[in-house]
Order: sequence, then C-alpha cells, then structure tokens
Amino acid sequence: MFGGHFYHASIRRFVSAFGSLFNDIKVVRSNGSSLRVPLAYGPKEKFLSRIEEQIDLESPKVAIKLPRMSFEITNIVYDTQSKLNRNNRILIGEKVYYTYAPYNISLSLSVMTKSQDDALQVIEQIIPYFQPDYNITIKESVSDALKTDIPITLSGIDMSEDYEGDFMSRRAIVYTLSFDAKVRFYGPERKTGVIKRVIVNTYDTDYRERGGYGYEQYSSRVDPIGAQSDQSYEIVKEIEYLGDPAYADITLKPAEFGGNSVEFILLEKLTGVNSGARAVVEVYESGSRNISATMIGDVDFLPGEVIIAEESGAERVVDTAYRLRGY
Repeated sequence: MFGGHFYHASIRRFVSAFGSLFNDIKVVRSNGSSLRVPLAYGPKEKFLSRIEEQIDLESPKVAIKLPRMSFEITNIVYDTQSKLNRNNRILIGEKVYYTYAPYNISLSLSVMTKSQDDALQVIEQIIPYFQPDYNITIKESVSDALKTDIPITLSGIDMSEDYEGDFMSRRAIVYTLSFDAKVRFYGPERKTGVIKRVIVNTYDTDYRERGGYGYEQYSSRVDPIGAQSDQSYEIVKEIEYLGDPAYADITLKPAEFGGNSVEFILLEKLTGVNSGARAVVEVYESGSRNISATMIGDVDFLPGEVIIAEESGAERVVDTAYRLRGY
C-alpha cells in the first residue's frame, strides 16, 4: 500500500552516535591500573544471566568480566510538539523528501560493576555533561550535507544490587541511566523536474499610457532543452510584442470529432489554420473542451477551423469562439 522499498538507517545512525558517547570510559583501581569499561548494545538481563550461570569463583571457565556497560532502545513515541506541516518539502539536489516525522526515542544505559567504587567512577564521568541535556551533531540520513543537532536528555538514574546466595556467589551492582532523544525519520525519495522553460505574459504600461493595452510575452529557455546540469548549455531569452489583447472563450469539439488527443499547455500560443487568428492559453483543465484565452490582434477563430498549439502540438476543431472584452 505504501509503495516501494526505502531505508535511510536513521535509527542505526543515531544508535551509533549515542554509543560513541560512552565508549571511552575508564575505571582506575587503587593500585594505579586502569580498565576501559566495555560497551555493547543489548539488555542488561542478557549479561546478568551470563553472570548467574557462572557463580563458582573457582571454576576454570571464564565468566563475563565486570565492570561492563550496555544500552538499548526502550520506547519510540511520536513527538507532537515538533510536528511540522507534512506537505512541506525538502529539496536536496534533484531529490525531494517530504517533511520528516519527529519521534522521541527513549534509551537506557546500564552500568554493571562488582563494587560501588567502580560504579561511582563510571557515573561521575557521565552525569556532569548532562544538565540535563547534551547535544550531539549527526549527519542526516538522507544527505551527508545536512547536519542536525540532537538533544539527549538524562531523565533519571536508578540503582539496584543483585546479590543472592552465599558469600562465594558473584555480586552485581547495576546503575540504569534513562535518556530521551529526538530523532527525525524521512520517507521515500521523490524526484523533481527541472524547470527549463519559463513563459511570462506582461502588459506594456508605457503603451497603456498612450491609450493602448500593449501585450508582451517574455520567455526564457535552456538550449539545448535536453541538457543536464553537468553539460554545456545556454539560456535563450526572447521578448515578443503580441499586440492589443482581448479576452475570449473557446469551445472545442471533442477530440474524436476532430484533432488529436494531446493536451494543451498553459501560456502556449494557438494559431487558427484558416483564419490565422492567434491566442494565448490562459485557463485550461486536462480533458476539458473549454479554453479561456487571450486573443492577439483583431482576427477571431472561425467555427469549424482547426487550431494548432505551438508547444504541445495539440490540435482541436473549434466549435464556438467568443471575444468577450478588451483589456
């Protein structure tokens, strides 16, 4: 229902950036030795269960070493306060994306140690940076040229001590730090067309001051029209004086009764095969038999004659044509 496959790795990028904040924390022992605290993605229960399996301190098997840290995503909720107009578009080169969907992601960081001193060392290397939030800058998932500051908020710290059994059993002290962050999710990439021709109809105010209503058409186009951005091209500009305009309604016969089925284009010129009359398409809807046009000159279209469009090549047979008024 939603369309083709797309994947921007938004969560993957954020998780990598979040984990990098805590991947260089160390614990220093009383004898002067230091130990870098390992960090991995996963629930703390996974590591605690491994510890519980290895309760015999005299066993030759190697158990999980403490201290250790792990983190995981605990919740993803839509961020209503950061909502923007969903129809806004972001243009990146020739790629178009609709406005991102803002979400709040909750994460938990678990610090597992055998002693309180190790746990407190780790905690005190983290909490001074969060007052209560800390901003990280990451590249947007849709373009490396776009960078976003993501605030990460430390919302709480919980402590628990897992100690059951006799004195030979292993002890695990766990501090759990809760974080909230704002992440943007983008939809599929959409292509946008490149404007290669512009047509503007204007009125000559100088001519109007002399009693007339001069009508001009300004056009600018890429030459050659098929040139790409990395190819050589020129911008051709043209200004054509079209004379005194008059507004007209034109009713066409259906395509099956004369002409082809090609659609007209707004602001393109029309020419009558028999009368030689000319007009500019001002209002037209696809599939419609009615055209609102600006007539150029004093000659009108004739009923039954064929009119030909300059740009689209559309042809139709005129049913009726009325000149309504001059400007």
